[in-house]
Amino acid sequence: MRVVLSLSLLGVAFAAVPCAAQTAFLDKLSAAPGETVGVHVSSARAFNLSVWRSRYFDDNERMLEAGGFPAVRQPAPKGSHAEVASSPGLAITGDLTLEAWIRPVVSSTGFFHGILSKYSIPGDTAYMIYLIPNGRLAFYLGDDGVFNENNRTLTTRAIPAGRYTHVVATYDGTDKRIYLDGELDVVEPRTGPIYDTTEPVRVGAYGVDGSASQYYNGQVDSPAIYSRALSPAEVRQRYLDRADYSPTQPGVLPGAVAQWNFGELDGATLADATGNGHDLTLVNYGTRGVAGPSARTGALESHAIRFSQEDLFNPPWRATHTFTVPPSWESGFYYVDVGGRRLPLIIKPSPGQERRIAVLAATNTWHAYNAWSGNSLYTTHPGGPIAYYVGMRQPNPGVHLDQHTPGSGISHLVDAERYLYKWLDDNGYPFDLYSDLDLHLDASLLDAYDVLILNGHSEYWSHEMIDHVEAFQAAGGSVVNLSGNTMWTVITYDATLSVMEGRKHPHGSGTIPASERWHSQDGGILGGTLRCVGRPEHEVIGTGYGIGGGQARGWALVERPSHWIFAGTGVSAGTPFGEAGLNGGSMMGYEIDVVDPQWTPANTEIIARGAYPTPTFQLGITNCQTRTSWTTTSGGEVIYFDHPGGGGVFGIPSVTVGGTLVVDAIASQMVRNVLDRFLIPQAACAFRNGSGINPIGFACINAPILGASWMTSIPTTPATVATALGLAATPGAAPLFGGELLLGPVPPPALLPGLGTHAVPVPNDPTLLGGFVTAQGFRVDGPIPGASFVLLNAQDLTLGR
Repeated sequence: MRVVLSLSLLGVAFAAVPCAAQTAFLDKLSAAPGETVGVHVSSARAFNLSVWRSRYFDDNERMLEAGGFPAVRQPAPKGSHAEVASSPGLAITGDLTLEAWIRPVVSSTGFFHGILSKYSIPGDTAYMIYLIPNGRLAFYLGDDGVFNENNRTLTTRAIPAGRYTHVVATYDGTDKRIYLDGELDVVEPRTGPIYDTTEPVRVGAYGVDGSASQYYNGQVDSPAIYSRALSPAEVRQRYLDRADYSPTQPGVLPGAVAQWNFGELDGATLADATGNGHDLTLVNYGTRGVAGPSARTGALESHAIRFSQEDLFNPPWRATHTFTVPPSWESGFYYVDVGGRRLPLIIKPSPGQERRIAVLAATNTWHAYNAWSGNSLYTTHPGGPIAYYVGMRQPNPGVHLDQHTPGSGISHLVDAERYLYKWLDDNGYPFDLYSDLDLHLDASLLDAYDVLILNGHSEYWSHEMIDHVEAFQAAGGSVVNLSGNTMWTVITYDATLSVMEGRKHPHGSGTIPASERWHSQDGGILGGTLRCVGRPEHEVIGTGYGIGGGQARGWALVERPSHWIFAGTGVSAGTPFGEAGLNGGSMMGYEIDVVDPQWTPANTEIIARGAYPTPTFQLGITNCQTRTSWTTTSGGEVIYFDHPGGGGVFGIPSVTVGGTLVVDAIASQMVRNVLDRFLIPQAACAFRNGSGINPIGFACINAPILGASWMTSIPTTPATVATALGLAATPGAAPLFGGELLLGPVPPPALLPGLGTHAVPVPNDPTLLGGFVTAQGFRVDGPIPGASFVLLNAQDLTLGR
């Protein structure tokens, strides 16, 4: 619930603040045994707090009972601005100039909006420029601290929305003047000193009762304060400069007390270019790196900041309770119950206790949809600009557990992922759970694992996350993708790892300005979709987002029934599977990924394809800025390919597949087949003949694995005949008519009659791992009537990775 508090005081209206009977968050989403977790609560009533291990909705085990806590109220003021404490240099009582480039998002909002102020009503009004409800700019100079409407001077016209205006207000002890775009707009007489106050100087707001309020909505570039009145010629030149300043060309004029060029793209400090030490502190972030008046290009096109009354990131609440994760807690999915609100918590394994399967929780997506403060990556600021940041240490009602009863609705966040945890537990596959941030921070995180499973709605990825997955694959690791809209949008984190940035395509019409596609964090990298920044997700996982938008509901039809992934399912071509599911009703749902001939690896096998009873949309991006779509009743491919690193990649790329695994026998058996193949160590094959390494005519139908059958094929070809002729005179080579002889320490020598492909069982004997097994083959080829030739070959195998 959001409540707007309004106070009529000389036209003042306070910004909206989120208000609820109880809100809470954890200071981290994942923790390992020995780490401390802080629980931050604001509650109008007393509450109990406990920690639970959860495998599936109501299948929970209480791990810790923290007891009861009294009500505690913690404020969360909204609105971004910047401020610096009062100082003698800013306490200007005589000649004065206030300057800024401004681009308001709307010309009139019905409120007052501070731009550059040392001012607080009712009794600390010194100097300020601000916008009044009709969009005109006001220049206020106080004479006794109490607001007096007669002390303000207004422009003759409203400041236009959506474009930059250079505004300068001067006072020379005789007159007040306001210049717009380098030209004098209005002059009014005024004499006497300016009232002095201890209020801070604020950019993007002014004070009410000593606290920031009346936030400005729009962009500001290069605000400045002078202890003299600029001349008309200087004002004109400043307009022509268009704030094109840099560290080597700061553009500071004599008499400048403070000037902020907003060249910092990250962090909370905005440097005073004059060297006077009046550095601003940024409050509630603001949006960096947006289009400004200068003609800069690329990532540094502009240093403007877009302020908004809606900004709120990571309220500075104290921890109501802390607890340390005990060594006995296994890795998995937990939650903290705060008065009935269930906050998700991921427990990581202790070092040396890792299992062989790692599951990645889609925590970046949890953050991206967090609209608690009015800033998610799916909301817009007043006037339409899309939000680019979201706080990672703040309440997130959208990820509270049990958002729907299984089978009755659809989830694409936390609850969508919990079905897989149940399936893994029920089928005897121990796993470790990690957050996206864990993968981002730790390049060695996946070293201990054979398999990485992507789960749910794993949409938002940093370049570091992808780097670490690609290194895992290059080292022989395998990936199972059970996520839809996977690896779609580039994100970065700020230096405190508490604010996530994503500059993605608009969700409706229009485009993001080209200059605003560059992140303000992490070195100013190019934002947007991964495929549009040179890292198509298909190259890593075989598929990329293409179908759904939240409305798709469908299943899959078998295309390659003989594929080993379908072993034990009894399917034939066209057999449907995934028709039922506990999340949205079917397997191919909400958002689904597709292959793309431009990026999907050439050896990718499409073993099944999605089918939709009701036409849904398929997404296209024509120029990495504009979205297009068309309707379809098929698509979203179930895929497999062998990775060059030695592992494999399997995908049922859908948000809702987890809800199907727990109820659909075919889908369940497919994933079991995949995990069994990935988890049982496989052999590397090398083929040679009597004259040395020469694999001509040989093929591994499937690589040898413990406890399974190893199949090889030696076809009759002219090449094998030529090899046989060369070996016929080899001393000791004796023809063996009718088949192949396979030799090795286990099983005993066996004669397999017939030609073609043969299978040999490989014992499930762990002592074989890492060792060599040699198989000798003798084969008779008879392409010439009455003639027979001997082909001698050896197949060297190494069991285990």
